[in-house]
Amino acid sequence: MNRTASWLIEPLIRALRFVPLSAFIPISFLLIGTNEPQKIAVLFTTSFLYILPTTIDAARNVERNYVDVGRMCGLTTTQLTTKVILPRISPRVLDSFRAALSIAWSYVLVVEITGASIGIGHTMSLGQRYIQPGVVFAGVIAVSTLGIVFDYSLRAASQYLFGWEQTLTMSA
Repeated sequence: MNRTASWLIEPLIRALRFVPLSAFIPISFLLIGTNEPQKIAVLFTTSFLYILPTTIDAARNVERNYVDVGRMCGLTTTQLTTKVILPRISPRVLDSFRAALSIAWSYVLVVEITGASIGIGHTMSLGQRYIQPGVVFAGVIAVSTLGIVFDYSLRAASQYLFGWEQTLTMSA
């Protein structure tokens, strides 16, 4: 990231890191309402604010020798970004996406519990309201199962896409 972009973006990111992500839920109710786009907005916001600092950190910590070799080969800035930096940071970005997915999933449930008219969280809320523990436990099991499936899928995708990184790390 160039210095000007870094100067503009980093203070904002630092400030947003101290805002609990749940604070965005009432804002999303006010701006978007209580429907599917609101859930998507919360999912995007919570994921983006979690993934962005990790991505920036990963890009800054790309081994200098990879960048130097790319420059010595005459790569332009765009080519350096697409052929050297993105491949080196992609495993870390996908790992942070896995973590962000679990965080975002929990916030989507909070949104559904607090203001949605459909969804697993809403169903769990109704189960609580009408004293139906089976409904609440079924919701917990459904959420856990979906979380495991999502995590396993992303882990398998990471192994498939970035299996070369383990080999590269072991030989270093």
